[in-house]
Amino acid sequence: MDKKLLTHITAWANDIAQAVEEAPDAVVPGCPGWRLRDLGGHVVAVARLWTDVVAADGSIDGPIVSVEAADRDMPGLVRTATADLLDTLGNASPDTRAWSWWGDTTARAIPRRVLHEMAVHRCDAQRALGRPPQMDPAIAADGVEEFFEVIVHLNPSSPPDVAGTVTFDLTDVGRRVRVTTTPPDVPALSTSDEDADATVEGAALDVLLVLWRRLDPAEVQVTGDVALVERLVAYPYLGRSGTDEATS
Repeated sequence: MDKKLLTHITAWANDIAQAVEEAPDAVVPGCPGWRLRDLGGHVVAVARLWTDVVAADGSIDGPIVSVEAADRDMPGLVRTATADLLDTLGNASPDTRAWSWWGDTTARAIPRRVLHEMAVHRCDAQRALGRPPQMDPAIAADGVEEFFEVIVHLNPSSPPDVAGTVTFDLTDVGRRVRVTTTPPDVPALSTSDEDADATVEGAALDVLLVLWRRLDPAEVQVTGDVALVERLVAYPYLGRSGTDEATS
């Protein structure tokens, strides 16, 4: 497993735990009904999910419900659950069988998913404390691609009402991400050179937070078919951690 990814995950989980300690009742922008203690509980549940998935070596074929923790224990549980996950990942072969919803069924796919989960929720915690969200632009740029490789597959039973191509120009890293969708297929990364129907331009983190519905598309520059961009952003199921009704 990539030790650099695991180091980031540890640091960001600790940042989330510290935020929960500092202000457990602070409202989390972009996550309706959540306070920081709820965000901590979600992080614990996610860490336990992937720990169980990797430890099961392919015998689990769907999500596991995790036990909720007492509020007073939440910061410690965020750290402990994350440490348990990283121990499990560190001891697993990259080829260990592991359930996922996006098609890669080996343990090598899990650290990247957890990295971006922690990165976005660290931004949530920073915003809840009234601080500007921070993320390495290169990680944010990879998060934009990961969003269309992984997150869009969370609701494959609901064909998208989206057709067209959107180009995301990530200005701070000089990177261009093209996404095309042709119903009933879910949106997907594209290498096509055809003209895009819309362009979204902004710093990688701002674009990522727009995709995760933490920022309004008006916070970045959108040209062309604005309605297409709005439908594309609205399509993925994100649970309550992304303004949908159900809890992810």
